[in-house]
Amino acid sequence: MKNYTENLKKLYKNIDCEFEYSLECFVYEKLQNDPKNRLRPAMLVFPGGGYHMCSDREGTPIATAFLAKGFNVYVLTYSTCAHVENDRFPVQLLQAAAAMDYIKNKAAEHNTDASKISVCGFSAGGHLAGMASCMYKHEAVKAAFPDKSEEYFRPFASVLSYPVLSSDPAIAHMPSIDNLAGKNEKVKPSLSVEKWVDDRTPPAFIWHTSDDTVVDVRNSLVYAAALREHKIPFELHVYPHGPHGISLANTITDNGNPAVQNEYVSGWVDDAANCLLKIFA
Repeated sequence: MKNYTENLKKLYKNIDCEFEYSLECFVYEKLQNDPKNRLRPAMLVFPGGGYHMCSDREGTPIATAFLAKGFNVYVLTYSTCAHVENDRFPVQLLQAAAAMDYIKNKAAEHNTDASKISVCGFSAGGHLAGMASCMYKHEAVKAAFPDKSEEYFRPFASVLSYPVLSSDPAIAHMPSIDNLAGKNEKVKPSLSVEKWVDDRTPPAFIWHTSDDTVVDVRNSLVYAAALREHKIPFELHVYPHGPHGISLANTITDNGNPAVQNEYVSGWVDDAANCLLKIFA
């Protein structure tokens, strides 16, 4: 396995942002004894952190978990207001597009199947994964990448983990929405990802806990309802108990807090991997 970090800002000078956003790459070396030279599916991970920071607990540990399932995994450290005050929407969406472009450009070198790239996001990173899934055709993406088609940036599937998805004040995690939008109040309604769902939105694996006190579980429910309306396949797991930010729900990501350990919830990794492999098949 090869692990390295790429400074995407130096590669994608067409994206106007201050923060030096980066992509950590966890990729398998080609198997010399594999006569079929099989390509691997890939996953692009967006850690959470309320668009204020990127959580370490939802980056590398997630990559290693899905590496064990046979995925090449890429973790994006994107702009947040803790990094740079001025980097607001649509900067994060453009950085996600740049990461997708990088993965596709490196597909042959990394032995990646470019037609089997999923996105996986946690909390506010789940919002970014939702935007990547539904807003890949946004005018800002077209302007930044005029030589690419709309479908080029569309992921094949998404994994949304206790995600922030709606900007409806009745259910939204408004600190995340406020950090993303800044002082631009007019853009906030357009940040409701469920409103962007259409017939081309990729299938999704969604999981949440019903008693999440930070991000209302209704974020996941309204997105699932929008997928159902457009006949997009999805798998939805709402576990009865578990705090927000539970990540892998085991000792690897509990930070010494037993309350974040939940063997039942930790099964989401196996379920998500199986769901993705079925979608890819």
